[in-house]
Amino acid sequence: MTHSWLFATASVATVATCCACASAAAEDVPWDLAKEYGAVGVRERPRTAYEPDGIRIGNYVMLPEIGFRTSLSSDDSGSRSRDLKYDLVTALEARSQLPRHLLDFKAEGRATAHHDSEELRYIDGKLKVIGRFDIDHRTSLFGDASTELVHEENVDEERPAGISRPSAVWISRAEGGLKHRMGRIDAAIGARYSRFDYQDAETNDGGIINQESRNYWTVEPFAMVGYRFSPGYRAFAEVSGSRLENKGDATIDRDAVGTRANAGVEFELSPLVRIMLKGGYVQHDYSQPGLSDIAAPVYEARLDWLVSPLVSLSFNTRRDVYATSFGEASGRLVTAYGVKADYEIWRNLLLSAEGTFKLADYVGEDRTDKIWVGRIGLDYMASKHWLFNVGFEHQELVSSDSQFDRRFDRVTVGAKYRF
Repeated sequence: MTHSWLFATASVATVATCCACASAAAEDVPWDLAKEYGAVGVRERPRTAYEPDGIRIGNYVMLPEIGFRTSLSSDDSGSRSRDLKYDLVTALEARSQLPRHLLDFKAEGRATAHHDSEELRYIDGKLKVIGRFDIDHRTSLFGDASTELVHEENVDEERPAGISRPSAVWISRAEGGLKHRMGRIDAAIGARYSRFDYQDAETNDGGIINQESRNYWTVEPFAMVGYRFSPGYRAFAEVSGSRLENKGDATIDRDAVGTRANAGVEFELSPLVRIMLKGGYVQHDYSQPGLSDIAAPVYEARLDWLVSPLVSLSFNTRRDVYATSFGEASGRLVTAYGVKADYEIWRNLLLSAEGTFKLADYVGEDRTDKIWVGRIGLDYMASKHWLFNVGFEHQELVSSDSQFDRRFDRVTVGAKYRF
């Protein structure tokens, strides 16, 4: 309770300070002048001298990279209190330079080995495609699709307790639709799809946990419209339906249909302060009798403050509904608060720090979880090709069901070569 109260108080105070300073910032930097000189965040600033040139092939720029990372972690819930891990990471991005359309690709891979246990080796990978087909200057087809195999290393409410190694999950996502712009009005229709397939997990005593009950997929058709009523102001609204297929186990079936309605506004109090506010309502009706239906307000808010050319701050909060496989709960209602800061020490040396607090309530069960996550990192761009980084992160989960309590700390050192 103390952690939660302190975090909430600090977040409210900081956001209030930022809003109070917004008018002063607007007076210090005239709108047009700030746009001319590029009022962007620290991470958005171009760094041509330290960005790889890539390899041009036809209408594409290929950006391959390879890196090595070493991390020392401490986990109070695993069979190993301390663990030294090595990651070999690689990626290949293909950026299209087509005159009108867009078709980008990105592939990533990670091979992981542990210092003390050869049997804990595993490989992760991801493939993503992003496309846009311009029918004319106002209308376009858009879409993206990705598939990845990832081992869950982070603290998570749904991760099984007492497992000896991170469990694996196949995640597939896709989205596509049609966009059209009419003067100040923009509209889109389309659909989203996601699928999560969880692999078996191994326990500390050598047993196996079957995670098929966590598998689910969703389809969500949507329609949205936006109206830009001023250079820095846009209002928007979206409605969507959803179909959730989660067969659970022999005693529970979490299949559901639902609807969602959102509306909001994104605007700039000045060229240095950007805000997005969105609120709505979600309803999930479950097919199995006895499961608690979900009907709840949801929201999302974000504030980006470009304090100076060297400092950027970002604040965000979100409340939404997520799937679950715990007990007889029908879903999780998760509220999250986050803050992030970027500081440019030198042009090629960046310091980042972020913190997140999440509160998860299980609908239909007497369980609540609190998660604190803190990270700090340093990125050093030695040249166009070499990137070095070091970081520390702390994650902690405190649950009303103590078997899920977990504390995790990790120190990471890495290097990457970019072609």
